[in-house]
Amino acid sequence: MATEESQASSGRFDSVLSLASEVLSAYGKIDMSRERYMLVIFLPTFVVFLGTIVAAIFLTTLPMMVRVPIPLLGLLIWVSGLLYPKIYLTQRRIAIENQFHLVMVHMTVLATTNIDRVEVFRRLAAEDEYGALAEEMGQIVTLVDTWNQSVDDALRRRAREVPSQPLADFFERLAFTLEAGEELDEFMLDEQDFIIENYTTIYEEDLNNLEVMEDLYISMILSMTFGLVFAIVLPILTGVNPTITVSAVISLFMLVQFGFYYVIRNVAPYDPVWYFPKPRFIQDKELWIAIATGGIGSILITLFMGLGFLGIGPGLSGVLFFINDVPMGLYIAIPVTPLIVTGLVMRHEEQKIHDRDDQYPNFIRSLGTAETAQQATTGDVLETLKEKDFGALTPPIKRLYRRLNIRISQIEAWGEFTLEAKSYIIQKFSEMYLIGRQMGGTPQVLGELISENMNTINQLRERRRQETITLIGLLYGISAAAVFAFFIGLEVANILGDVLLATPARSGGVRPAHLHLRLQRPRDRVPPVSRRAVQRRAVVADDPDDRRRQQGDGVRPLRDANVGRGGRCDLHPPGRLARPADSGLRRPWSTHSTRNHDCFSERPSTAEYERPFPQFEVIPAVDVQDGEVVQLVGGERGTETRYGEPAAAADEWVDAGADTLHLVDLDGAFEGERANADAFESIIETAAVDIQLGGGIRTVDDAAGLLDLGVDRVILGTAAVETPDIVADISETHPGSVMVSLDAKDGEVVVSGWTEGTGLDPAEAATRYAELGAGAILLTDVDVEGQLAGVNTDLVSRVCAAVEIPVVASGGVATVDDIVALRDAGAAAVVVGTALYEGEFTLEEAMDAVAE
Repeated sequence: MATEESQASSGRFDSVLSLASEVLSAYGKIDMSRERYMLVIFLPTFVVFLGTIVAAIFLTTLPMMVRVPIPLLGLLIWVSGLLYPKIYLTQRRIAIENQFHLVMVHMTVLATTNIDRVEVFRRLAAEDEYGALAEEMGQIVTLVDTWNQSVDDALRRRAREVPSQPLADFFERLAFTLEAGEELDEFMLDEQDFIIENYTTIYEEDLNNLEVMEDLYISMILSMTFGLVFAIVLPILTGVNPTITVSAVISLFMLVQFGFYYVIRNVAPYDPVWYFPKPRFIQDKELWIAIATGGIGSILITLFMGLGFLGIGPGLSGVLFFINDVPMGLYIAIPVTPLIVTGLVMRHEEQKIHDRDDQYPNFIRSLGTAETAQQATTGDVLETLKEKDFGALTPPIKRLYRRLNIRISQIEAWGEFTLEAKSYIIQKFSEMYLIGRQMGGTPQVLGELISENMNTINQLRERRRQETITLIGLLYGISAAAVFAFFIGLEVANILGDVLLATPARSGGVRPAHLHLRLQRPRDRVPPVSRRAVQRRAVVADDPDDRRRQQGDGVRPLRDANVGRGGRCDLHPPGRLARPADSGLRRPWSTHSTRNHDCFSERPSTAEYERPFPQFEVIPAVDVQDGEVVQLVGGERGTETRYGEPAAAADEWVDAGADTLHLVDLDGAFEGERANADAFESIIETAAVDIQLGGGIRTVDDAAGLLDLGVDRVILGTAAVETPDIVADISETHPGSVMVSLDAKDGEVVVSGWTEGTGLDPAEAATRYAELGAGAILLTDVDVEGQLAGVNTDLVSRVCAAVEIPVVASGGVATVDDIVALRDAGAAAVVVGTALYEGEFTLEEAMDAVAE
């Protein structure tokens, strides 16, 4: 066992030494001096690496998971610069071996003509499309012409320098043969079997490597699929933000996709199919029509869907009316569907190219044999051959005959023939045949040589085609499985999230508010009131009817051990609130209390709802008593001034530009039961602005009913003080929808229509309600309410400093300067009543003042 481990360690060490040796050897083989390499490659990449380290150190505002990859990327760039010579030579080797077979066939064709051996290398060097291999041929010509070396010496020298072992071996054999006095054409014809065998071996090795990559790719995709499902479910188990986990797996998934695409492109055998020079592409109407059909179709569908989103036309949801909720995937898939037309046309044309390639060996062999036997020109021979059936190649052959028959030059006629065939390999072999004929080569030899090589290529292509079909099938299957697994995981997460929505997290569970990952389809334009309801439902991601049924059936969430009987939080005994001064009891929310602090240990997540009042607002008050709009002085009954119908007042403020209406049922506030429901429902149905409503809301069912009706925020006062956990209960099913009303009088919070004191400090109370999940605080200074006596900015500043949620100020506003002062004190909005109704200033003037 120890021996095997020792041998394994030794083998790994030898591999490292071999790689290091190859890298060091590569430094001397690249076409660049070491000084230039250091200045152009090594030092810049090293500086980039150091820069990424510095960036990761100083970018402290970024999260660690973002900062760590920065220096790793820099390290990758530096290592790439360090290994550049090895990478360069590897790429050059691949480029040489990709063209090796064609160059050898071309060289054999030229060798059978009447030109000398140096001219053979010179003509190959002039073929730019041979790339690195053409450059190697040019190096030999330079050594012979410039340095007066013999061809065999030049071949041996280049054999020591080239990065490709097959090419080095060929140069060595050719140098030995030429030195021995054998002719180049005899050597090349004898080499044909070896060249074909070598090409077949390399091609099959690449196909085998491709099979390995297919298996590895499938394994990676399956791993990514399980990882994606796990990333969806993990937040439910741990409370981790699902955006982080899902984004990480999707990023890794994309990295794997692009990485394997690059690897497969390099592993697959180099074997281009299409021959399509730019001028011909511009003239090919069939392909242009296919491209235009797919592209224009996609653009038109995208435009149609975009207009639907803007409320112009039915949109996709109108066309697919039989689908209740159009999945997001269809919004992506349908616009690209017309591209199928382009793909089908291109696929059909490619199949015709393969058919022409299959027929070409028979045609070129027949042509070469007939020209040699008849001692005739190509045009004369084609007169007979055009009547034979060469499948998909027959029409181009007939047109080739007609062009030659009307005395078009052979170069132009064969050029048009290869353009019509659209095949890369037909173009190369036809060019070789034509050049060989023009330079005195024997047509039969040329035809047989090209036919034999073409048959080999077609056989290898057939195997490649089978491998490709298998890979495509696997990709379809894996993609379908990955998508299915992803959406199954998504639905599981949503179901668990819906279950958890009915279960408060104060007992340590995971808050479900940020677990909803359901993909929402884009919606067409809807009326303003409906839009608010749609936005609220999208935030909660739950069915309000289900919530009412759960609560109506008496399903109560689990509570902490500190929760008393009857499901209420034991902050104070039931019944009338006891003042600390009267009873000697501590304040219920005192920071020194250890009894019930866990009742406020968690607040519902606010990640899923939009924070109210992103900009400062001036909110008109519509306080209703006995069915009429009133304003009280100091919050006392009998001091009211009446201002008419509630609906008319609401319409007036909306027309004046209000973004939010503040509705209060004063009868409900005083009596404990809402008495103006009809008037408020009328406003809710017609007003195209946000609605916040308070007064007489005592239970979760009261609040849920109003929120489902279209109210954006419910205002809780007495109920929030007597039963604090009602704030958490409502917030769990309607995040951000609770505005807790803190009415301050003589420095303490008062309830029951401002008639009973609680002994609670407003700032401390606001902090505890924020912990419970309140979305906003409504702070009313009862001492100046309705008196146009000015505002108490100190109280507002103190409460705003205590909480992070918005604080809306109310009471005492007499001038627009008061509104500006409240804004500067930190308030997110201000509720104005008497000043607006008495005409001290207009709503427009107030909004202009705070906008300056």
